[in-house]
Amino acid sequence: PLTAMGYSYLYANWEYYLTPRGELGRGPADYEADLHLGYPIRLGAVEANLLLDVFNLFDRQAATRLDNYYNLQEDGTCAGIPEAQCNHDNGWDNIVGTTNPVGRLDNARATATNPDFLRAGTAFTPPRSIRLGVRVSF
Repeated sequence: PLTAMGYSYLYANWEYYLTPRGELGRGPADYEADLHLGYPIRLGAVEANLLLDVFNLFDRQAATRLDNYYNLQEDGTCAGIPEAQCNHDNGWDNIVGTTNPVGRLDNARATATNPDFLRAGTAFTPPRSIRLGVRVSF
């Protein structure tokens, strides 16, 4: 689920959920194909199996997670959040007596101060790998 995360100076990390989880949609779909081949060889009472495994057969390397950092540390304490609704730590102020935020991001993709927000990948499918093996049973 895609969510806008705000940087907290207090915790020195992206701690604030600026939108409800998944409000900005879903991340990219991912798929890959793996291949397993085995060839049995009998040598008297011993059976050997020659094995070949190919992971990510088509070597498709695509983003599996997008950058969900709405603002950056160097942007200041209310980057992208209206000053009147900001807690001055890059998060929303709360409605008095509750944990509910006083505002919401209506157009998070357009107002984000991070140029990579929901555009750049931060995790990718691994490249093709091959495993050879022998399994011996006796």
